[in-house]
Amino acid sequence: MILSLRFLYLLFYIALASQGLFYWLGPANALEHISLESFIEQRKAVDLAIGNTLRVLYLLTVLGALTLLVLHLKESKSWLFAILCFSFLCVSIDLWLALTKSMPLNAFFNQHINGSMDLNGYAEARIQWLYYIRLRGVILFMGLLSLLGSMRWR
Repeated sequence: MILSLRFLYLLFYIALASQGLFYWLGPANALEHISLESFIEQRKAVDLAIGNTLRVLYLLTVLGALTLLVLHLKESKSWLFAILCFSFLCVSIDLWLALTKSMPLNAFFNQHINGSMDLNGYAEARIQWLYYIRLRGVILFMGLLSLLGSMRWR
């Protein structure tokens, strides 16, 4: 049963980390060079399409991490427990950044009225959003690598 839970946790983590990895592969660079109006339109559409799915995925990932940590508490001095703690720390930092940085920026983009000429503050917000999505991608990728490395410990 514990192996099945670890596998599910890994799947949830891969799903979260894949978003950050996707942006690292090139879309973040491309988004720097499109018009602000296009960037805002893209952010609004993506936020609407995946926002709720990501909320559920974060909930499942955090619950999975906490469940595994409780189940492995007797092995608190093992490498596996340390790796689970590290992966939980990474997803917790990512979630904190999402809640305190990315989501407020998304709300800012979502309030923009399409076709409005008032783009005051949006260039800086785009720079910040791209910075945080890249940072969050690196953090989750480190957690994912640790989990993949833990596959050798039962």
